[in-house]
Amino acid sequence: MVGADPFLHGMRTTNIPVILVPFIVQFTNTTTGFATTFDPSTAPDTGCTAGLTAMTLVENSPIFQNSAWTLNGIDAGVTQYIDAYQRSNFWKYVHNGNDYHLLLTYLVGEPLTLPLRRGRAVFG
Repeated sequence: MVGADPFLHGMRTTNIPVILVPFIVQFTNTTTGFATTFDPSTAPDTGCTAGLTAMTLVENSPIFQNSAWTLNGIDAGVTQYIDAYQRSNFWKYVHNGNDYHLLLTYLVGEPLTLPLRRGRAVFG
């Protein structure tokens, strides 16, 4: 568990930095010539993801964006999911003027690429 001690009084917001690293996997079968790439920074289609990339879906998810949360009958407020979860866990300590929060901030890192040839990883 990370963050400030929820049992102490006073304002205790902890910001946890997260680096989102796009992981690109390239498959090539040198025998058949079949090749494909799975890249979370490109939209696969307009079907189930409505043309959004996996990275965009993660960045806009409740993990990083605020939403209204009621968990186990506890109104944890408008916040990120992890914060709401922790606030509801410690509700008897944090609901009375206690400004306990655990918030995630993110940056997108450089993509990592894994090329696979005939089912084996190729490491440079």
